[in-house]
Amino acid sequence: MNIESFFKTYFALARDGKLNKRGLPNLFLIATISLAHQNEIGLANPPWIVQKTIFTILAPISKLLGFKAEYD
Repeated sequence: MNIESFFKTYFALARDGKLNKRGLPNLFLIATISLAHQNEIGLANPPWIVQKTIFTILAPISKLLGFKAEYD
């Protein structure tokens, strides 16, 4: 498992002001990070199969926009 990488990324995004008022990154970042760390952590809703389907569609677009799965 690579939970340390997830938290390093999340706190780096917070430090750089890339989270909204609710403490979440934009949907493209969520897609990229969630797929990269799907064995460590996930959102409570919607069900994982729905998340994975949506994130799999959004992840290539996210990468084209320059978003990464890990920040430090």
